[in-house]
Amino acid sequence: MDMENTLEDHKQSSADLEAMGRKKEAPHNEAPQKEEPPQDPVEQIRKELESCREETRKNYDLYLRALAETENMRRRNMKDMEQVRLFSLEKFFKDVLPVLDSFDKAFSTDHVNEEESLREGLSLVHRQLSEVLRKNGLTPLEAQNEKFDPHLHQAIKRVESEGVQEELVQVEFAKGYLLHEKLIRPAIVSVLVPPTKKIDE
Repeated sequence: MDMENTLEDHKQSSADLEAMGRKKEAPHNEAPQKEEPPQDPVEQIRKELESCREETRKNYDLYLRALAETENMRRRNMKDMEQVRLFSLEKFFKDVLPVLDSFDKAFSTDHVNEEESLREGLSLVHRQLSEVLRKNGLTPLEAQNEKFDPHLHQAIKRVESEGVQEELVQVEFAKGYLLHEKLIRPAIVSVLVPPTKKIDE
């Protein structure tokens, strides 16, 4: 009986030793893990600095392009404005050319009655010029016998009259004109005014 127990204990001890041996050998069978070397802080800062420099170069290039485009646009606008200034009256002068042609014809035509011919020529020129001005927005003011309006008329003479109850334009010395409904020159007129009432002494 004792012999059997001794053999049993020996087997158990052998099994325990074998298990311990397997445990010790197990780590040798696993692949060793590689540890990443620590990154150099100076190298990291250098890379970040280079990245910032590249971004700065890109932004500066965009800035230069935008600046050049703005300058080009400014020059184009100035050129367009100059063209408008130079040729804004082109249509007006084209409309005036027929008036000049009428002047030339009036003074070059040989008529028997030169005075009548000149009168007709001037009348034609006047009608043509008035039409040209009207087409370009110039409108004459009608002032003769109209009620005096200090916003439209400039009185250079005032005449008292028993026949008026309010101030009226008597004589129009020079026409007034509106340009697109804006007054550019008042009519130069004389005005009839009611007589001043005298106070009895």
